Amino acid sequence: MSVSLYHCGCSGGTGGTVNYNEELLNVIGIEDCRISEIIVHSGDVVDSIAVSYVDSNDNPLGTFKIGGNGGSMSTIQLQKNVYIKGIWGCSENKLGFLQFEYSDNTIPVISYGSTINDLDLFTYNAPAGFLIIGFWGAEGDKIDRIGVILRRIPDEQITKRVFQGIFFDRGQGNK
Repeated sequence: MSVSLYHCGCSGGTGGTVNYNEELLNVIGIEDCRISEIIVHSGDVVDSIAVSYVDSNDNPLGTFKIGGNGGSMSTIQLQKNVYIKGIWGCSENKLGFLQFEYSDNTIPVISYGSTINDLDLFTYNAPAGFLIIGFWGAEGDKIDRIGVILRRIPDEQITKRVFQGIFFDRGQGNK
């Protein structure tokens, strides 16, 4: 079964070639698809973002990249039930700086890139009940501009809390 996808953005420059991958849309449209790994290459700017996807049984569904090949590599592994709920950064002609916000606050905040321009700040936050499942934008040797792809949070990724109740029957005590 497929799910609805919603595109937000793009923030950044006007250069590069638009990266709009139909194969990516087919993968992230699968109901039990989740992000398992994010690989960012960066230096002074964010060179590329690659996202690996798996199904609910951890079978690989593919890795999709936006951007070039430069910069130092940093990898974040996401466990089941952990997802991206927001990103913020800045971009003028290239994506200069980026941070991710995850549903699990124990994941360390890592900054990618170092070029910060206060005039070109952007933020994309998933509304309640949604998560960021992918990225799109324009690329060349670096990421020129970036946007996010949203979808509803699948039931298996929602942390469920169950409260055990104690029921009393009058005159009978606890049941």
